[in-house]
Amino acid sequence: MTNGPTEQPLSNDELRQLVASNARAIAAMQPKIDANAEAIAELRQATASTSQAVSTLGAEIAAGFDRSRADLDATTADVISMIGSIGEEISETSRQVQVLIEEGRADRITAQRQREQAEADRQANDREHSAFREQFQVLLAEISRIWQRLSA
Repeated sequence: MTNGPTEQPLSNDELRQLVASNARAIAAMQPKIDANAEAIAELRQATASTSQAVSTLGAEIAAGFDRSRADLDATTADVISMIGSIGEEISETSRQVQVLIEEGRADRITAQRQREQAEADRQANDREHSAFREQFQVLLAEISRIWQRLSA
């Protein structure tokens, strides 16, 4: 080592003073070194805790996604099943409506035939009634002639 630009070796005294000065400087810096070491240890602990928390949170998020996906799959399956059931119900209802329409048509045809038959019966009844009245009038005229002959 040199002492400045003249390159003279340090004396023992100067060397002792330099070592003592370095020892004092190191002793003065020791609390900072200890504080830094403690801060580094705390930082490592905090980092480990944070890492663990992030890992746990990641696992919880993944589990939540899995549960959500399972719920969504179950709900989707339920909806598809409901749609299938509704489709079957619609088909059955459509079939029942078609049966009712066909029954209504048959009833309407039957009612039309009954009306036509009733009209034919009424007309026949009118004809029979007219014939009866004519025959009754003929009968009354005959009775009247018989009474007139008997009275004469």
